[in-house]
Amino acid sequence: MAGNSSKTTPSLTNGPPKNITSTDLGVRDDELLDLDGTLHRLGGDHQLLASLAKVFAEDSPLLLNRLFSAVQSMRGEEICKAAHALRGLAANFGAPSLTLSLRQLEEIGLRNDTARAQTLFDEVRSKTTALQALLDRHG
Repeated sequence: MAGNSSKTTPSLTNGPPKNITSTDLGVRDDELLDLDGTLHRLGGDHQLLASLAKVFAEDSPLLLNRLFSAVQSMRGEEICKAAHALRGLAANFGAPSLTLSLRQLEEIGLRNDTARAQTLFDEVRSKTTALQALLDRHG
């Protein structure tokens, strides 16, 4: 996913996109990471937040690859399952912008209406990368 600029969403086969920020995506940081709400739900436990961020860092690339494969082969059921799993990970951090996009991908998978799947996948991939950057910054 090496691109010429941080606003470019490169191909998944070349690795995760780099240097994508919430600003690049036209969303506020709190639309990708509700840090205050997350810490409140975690009882202020910064170590638990760090553990959840580590799980996100480890699991989200695998789920993105699974989602990418499902979108490329237009397998609606697998799109739904992978999007649901990634949405669960992202929901730990609030992430309303990302979870909304993932919910839309789940619905596409349920309806097996894959016409918008690639566009939504690109959006999800970029937002996932931006969320990871925010987690790294607050980790």
